[in-house]
Amino acid sequence: ENFKALKLMDYVEGICEEEHEYSVENHLDEYDEHIWTSPKNAIIMVEEISKAIEPLLEEKTELVKNTNAYIEKLEQLDKSFEIIVSAAIENTLVFGDRFPFLYFAHDYNLECYKAFPGCSSETEASQKTIKELVDIVKEKNLKYVFYIEMSNQNVAKAICADTGAELLLFHSCQTVSLDDFNNGASYISLMQGNLVSLQRGLGL
Repeated sequence: ENFKALKLMDYVEGICEEEHEYSVENHLDEYDEHIWTSPKNAIIMVEEISKAIEPLLEEKTELVKNTNAYIEKLEQLDKSFEIIVSAAIENTLVFGDRFPFLYFAHDYNLECYKAFPGCSSETEASQKTIKELVDIVKEKNLKYVFYIEMSNQNVAKAICADTGAELLLFHSCQTVSLDDFNNGASYISLMQGNLVSLQRGLGL
């Protein structure tokens, strides 16, 4: 009876798939729920979680300290992503995979093309989709094709085979392997890995 739920989607501005022209095929007009993939949203989420917990605690010092320390790390991530994107000449990325990064692309002004939307259960793209993604890679002279964790990488590999591009992981921070978990993988560490991937993907 003392259970309290916090719907974090209520605290960020929702983005619909069809609000973006990054699809090479049409998909349903619905809100993407992968709000955490943008550090800007992660900051809001941490703030709201902390606000919800605070009234439940008699001693709030540790909560405030931990909240501020974590938000500082997220702000550093946010600033680092902004610096990388601002330094790049090309802002186009191709994902031969699902794409749970609408909020990330929106917040950092990236033009991203993908084989499937974020919540798709599909694993095999149509020949039309693969061809259009191949054409984008060739037209933009992109050196990397991205895939996400736990992917079979089939579509990304097919695009690379036709273009000479290389595979590059971009982590959604949604699932981790047991090895990653045991090695202490966290949102911060996975996003720091994404910083490196984005830097390479943008040719910096």
